[in-house]
Amino acid sequence: MKIVQLNAENFKRLKAVEITPTGALVEITGKNEAGKSSELERVEG
Repeated sequence: MKIVQLNAENFKRLKAVEITPTGALVEITGKNEAGKSSELERVEG
């Protein structure tokens, strides 16, 4: 699967996020309870 762009609003802990990958690897980092797992769940479907 290749993700070209991800936009999400009001999904679990996410208020708004936009990710546009520019390479083969995207690193998602942040503090605890920041919504990293919610981003991954959004990608899964």
